[in-house]
Amino acid sequence: MRSEWVPFSAGALVTGVMAIMLGQLLNPGGSGNSPTEQMIVAGKHPDQWLAMSVLFFGGAAAMVLGLPCVMSLFTGHRGRVVGMLGVMVFAVGCLGVAAIAALMLMFRALTLASLEVGVLPDADVMLVNMSLSDPGLTVMLGVWGYGFLLGILLIAVGLLRAQVAPRWVPGLMLAFLALQLGLPFLAEGADTVARMGSTTALLLLTAGFTGIATTATHPSRGGLLDRAAA
Repeated sequence: MRSEWVPFSAGALVTGVMAIMLGQLLNPGGSGNSPTEQMIVAGKHPDQWLAMSVLFFGGAAAMVLGLPCVMSLFTGHRGRVVGMLGVMVFAVGCLGVAAIAALMLMFRALTLASLEVGVLPDADVMLVNMSLSDPGLTVMLGVWGYGFLLGILLIAVGLLRAQVAPRWVPGLMLAFLALQLGLPFLAEGADTVARMGSTTALLLLTAGFTGIATTATHPSRGGLLDRAAA
């Protein structure tokens, strides 16, 4: 990538992760609810649910556009293979975030259509629960979700090996992953604690990706990129 395009990609990366964080802040139902509870929440807060879904979709698309900025950091030999692999895996994860946003909109549409008759039918809830337990859908959701997290891990390892960014940048990304491991335990407690843990994790990821964008757009890297593209 030519150096003049890197700032646009870096801006997209930061915009995308901030949109994901804002979407999570708008989540009216918390992070540990069942599909049935999510449908009820979507019916009670349809506008908020719509805004959250749109932010997730737009954030995922923006992060995909921001991946060339990440790739620009792996111009040397150290960490290049791991970093590029992480970018590819993370791209799959971003596509998954967009797909989950579309699934959330389906939840909202189904709930609103059901509530038009005055009540959420048990049959609709049962069909949603059965659909989400389908092996094919479960596998794909797992691939997308773990792809997002694995991509971040590989990018962080690649940055540590390449030593092209300050160590706090991959450190924040690894801290985000560490918090993800603890979120299931936080979800068992108070909803406020789970929300604080999820928000803190996304703040760490936002700061880490902002560090990547800042490093990629540093004036000293312009010549390196032009020579690599030549």
